[in-house]
Amino acid sequence: MSQMSLKMNKNNSSDLFHSQYQLLGHNGPIYALSLHSDFLYSASSDKLVVRWNLLEGVQDQFVVKTERPAFSVLKSVFNEELIIGLDDGSIHVIDVAKKQEVRHLKAHTSAIFSLAEHPSNGHRYSTDADGNVFIWDTSWKLILQMPLACGKIRSLVLSQDAQFLVLACADGSIKVFDTEFYNLINEWPAHQDGCTALCFLPDQSLLSGGKDAHIRRWRLDATLLKSYPAHKGTIYGLALLHKENAYVSVSRDKTIKIWDASTQQIIQKIEVSGRAHLHSINAVQVYQDKFISAGDDKRIHVWTK
Repeated sequence: MSQMSLKMNKNNSSDLFHSQYQLLGHNGPIYALSLHSDFLYSASSDKLVVRWNLLEGVQDQFVVKTERPAFSVLKSVFNEELIIGLDDGSIHVIDVAKKQEVRHLKAHTSAIFSLAEHPSNGHRYSTDADGNVFIWDTSWKLILQMPLACGKIRSLVLSQDAQFLVLACADGSIKVFDTEFYNLINEWPAHQDGCTALCFLPDQSLLSGGKDAHIRRWRLDATLLKSYPAHKGTIYGLALLHKENAYVSVSRDKTIKIWDASTQQIIQKIEVSGRAHLHSINAVQVYQDKFISAGDDKRIHVWTK
């Protein structure tokens, strides 16, 4: 892997987000990000999962080489495990302290698009391109397999109280399960051609984004609170900016938008430029009062005011 490099961008505006620096060095599109403390993990088609030190803005010494492109990544908050989902359905579990693999799971048979864990019971969740949800215990014993026949499940989120598991499905639906018995609580059609991104707001309402380039705001009883065209392409990520009363959306149309969470009005639009992304933006994570984006242009941007 080529040496990672750091590019600083200067911007005197205190009101708008700008690219504080870029993390460069992946040799293929970046599909997923996971944050843990001041470290960022990135998963790419170049068959590498890389750890970055965000305090220093450089690549860490921790790198995982995978046999297939990685579509998802999650650093556990409970232990030293890093979970990596590949395009063939394999899951690798790496002990980041010992720098060794502790599990290699082959239960899925199609690409793993989403990984999550329950904040109290430690259950792990994995979703795939065939519409399956697998639920694992803390020792990686498979507790439950849910074949939902809903197409690719690109996004999976837990409600803030962790009582509900919510899925974004390729058939356009949103599905809601309880996290005690994993019963289906509700489901409804949300987006034409596919639901692709989810995010909870502080008032417990749910944001969804889809291939139809719309953002919609829902209650979990399927009540539609707001719907608006947001981008010119598929929305691949939504994230809440806690300190801003705002949220960020990223899209295949190469743009990033910051939205007021109360009014749903655009606060800022970040478009294609030398200081932004040049291709599809596939992932977004919130880091302190900043946010981080990554995409097909092999770049990771750290955005700040």
